[in-house]
Amino acid sequence: MLLKNIVIGALMAIPALASANSLTETRERMAIEQQAIAYTVSQKWDKLDAMFQEYNTGFPTTSGGTHKLVIAWGGIYNLFSVDVSDNGISGVAKEWLKANPKSTGARLLQAMVFDAKAVNLRGEGAASTVDSDIWPKYKKADDSGKRVSVKEQRYCRQRCDLVSGNGNGRTQS
Repeated sequence: MLLKNIVIGALMAIPALASANSLTETRERMAIEQQAIAYTVSQKWDKLDAMFQEYNTGFPTTSGGTHKLVIAWGGIYNLFSVDVSDNGISGVAKEWLKANPKSTGARLLQAMVFDAKAVNLRGEGAASTVDSDIWPKYKKADDSGKRVSVKEQRYCRQRCDLVSGNGNGRTQS
């Protein structure tokens, strides 16, 4: 009977332990996102650079296994990504680059801005469905992003494919 109670008690505790783990993970994520956002909003670029350098060295993870670097970038990108103008994420990238021209993070953000602008121009769907008037503007925006990414080799390793096609029937990589 005692063994039965122990087993039942242990089984009943599993959801509580799982909930505690997910709560810990959520708190960790929120703390990382909020710190990255706070440094960005207050324009503490040196601290933001140090944070990204720390998270880029050894790629530390949260208790749930999520890379802290991904969470920090997500916080900044999600805050500003709806506005790719100079009042939004583009302005943040420009200010950061102005304050610290050698910043890896600032160059990565600038490249993300170029990608976002190119995707905004191109839209979604097959390349054949894109208005032919858009392609020159798109290629100009895409080339700007490539110039930034060539300067920053780490970005080249982390860059996601921008589009499924670039207007000439080839897959973009």
